[in-house]
Amino acid sequence: TAKQLDILKVAAMGAAIGQASLDDTTYALTSAMASGIGGVKNAAEMMAVLNATVGAGDMKLKDLNGALSTGILSTAATFGISIQSVGSALATLTDNGEHADEAATRLRMTLALMSSPSSMATKQLEALGLTAENAKVSTEGMNAVFAKSGLTTTKLADDLRKPNGIAMAIED
Repeated sequence: TAKQLDILKVAAMGAAIGQASLDDTTYALTSAMASGIGGVKNAAEMMAVLNATVGAGDMKLKDLNGALSTGILSTAATFGISIQSVGSALATLTDNGEHADEAATRLRMTLALMSSPSSMATKQLEALGLTAENAKVSTEGMNAVFAKSGLTTTKLADDLRKPNGIAMAIED
């Protein structure tokens, strides 16, 4: 019960920050927590990543809920992809005109095809010099570098939203 109340408290603070309904915020937070995706230690960190995703992308929390309902987080968790990486991808895709739920569906399908690609997809990946293992190693390497430097994608996203944000993110 204490953990549930803590999650609800975090969701209430997230709803206030994100100017979203408590219902939408609680749904997003509990869905993300239940997915088993890595990259955060508790509900407060998960809420921070969700708010950063909404803030960095062209979406509202309700749109992010639609994206989460596609199963993207559990799929990403299966491949060891962090919530920060998924959030960054969703933010980028929505900034480029994709609807959040469509972007999440395409990301989920891309992950599935990269992990067990069709023969056509395998040829295309090889033509680009990519394999599923390359993508996994690259993501793990980036996360390791961030961890060693004390940086997170949330910190970089916060930097980018500030005046002269690109310079601040590069400096970090």
